[in-house]
Amino acid sequence: MVGAPEESRTQIGKLTQLARQRQPRRMYSDTLPGAFRRLSDHEQDATELYYSDSELIPGLLQTESYARALIRTARAASAGGEPGDVEARVQFRLDRQELLRRPDAPYMWFVIGEAALRRPIGHNEVLREQLGHLLDLIERHEQLVIQVAPLDIVDHPLLGCPIQILRFGGIAPDIVHQPTFIGAGVYLVDEEDIAECSRAFDRLKAVSLGPEESRVYIVKRLEGLENER
Repeated sequence: MVGAPEESRTQIGKLTQLARQRQPRRMYSDTLPGAFRRLSDHEQDATELYYSDSELIPGLLQTESYARALIRTARAASAGGEPGDVEARVQFRLDRQELLRRPDAPYMWFVIGEAALRRPIGHNEVLREQLGHLLDLIERHEQLVIQVAPLDIVDHPLLGCPIQILRFGGIAPDIVHQPTFIGAGVYLVDEEDIAECSRAFDRLKAVSLGPEESRVYIVKRLEGLENER
């Protein structure tokens, strides 16, 4: 963890240990890096999640088909992962989404770039299913908010820099997770770094489409794809 004072590292370490005691080990635990498990632990314990990605649909919102197409492409480009490795990563991503179905699910706010809603990961059918899934999530989860960041934003404060801000309701310090190409990611726990990321996220929210405007945009984008059949 970058810039983590000893006290913060200790508190976050305790959080991870508690989470692992509560959750059974999955089939992917022996095949995926520990950083993946650590991210899942933190998400499970968070009371609030704020996620921005200008290029891709965030993992917590991905359909199985979208996740598989994305992971397969990424693994082929990096290390040519075996099919079992790809499927383990897909299953892990789907298991992370269990928190959406919890009665005490965290409050979640996503800002997704318009490019992510236009990029045909896999093929158009995969994207159609994915957009329909986003609309279903908006309909079913009151604690989940989705905003769309238009392509024509002049000063995008987080362009090309996906971040996930996790807050724990005072149980542990807030942290920021920044995913990387190889998947391990970087954690920021310094208070000034977290404050800067939070300000950037708030600025992005302010210049993005509102939640209802975003829902309408996704509906229209989906209708456009349906007309292309």
